[in-house]
Amino acid sequence: MIEIGRGYDKTVEGLLSALNDKSMLVRRSSAEALGNIGGELAVEGLLSALNDEYRYVRISAAEALGNIGSELAVERLK
Repeated sequence: MIEIGRGYDKTVEGLLSALNDKSMLVRRSSAEALGNIGGELAVEGLLSALNDEYRYVRISAAEALGNIGSELAVERLK
């Protein structure tokens, strides 16, 4: 996982917002990106995305949470 400097929080916020986009492809891509750069800031949004109506979004969110490796995510998924 990488952090992208000063714009990190704003980038994560934008991707979290995109998890609510009307397009399944945007939501899926956002989940994937958050798995690469999201860190702890992304966990709550990704946990919510596990309830998306489209399985590909749910799968991407689950993989992203696995990439982040958050203890919170592990506890919430039990």
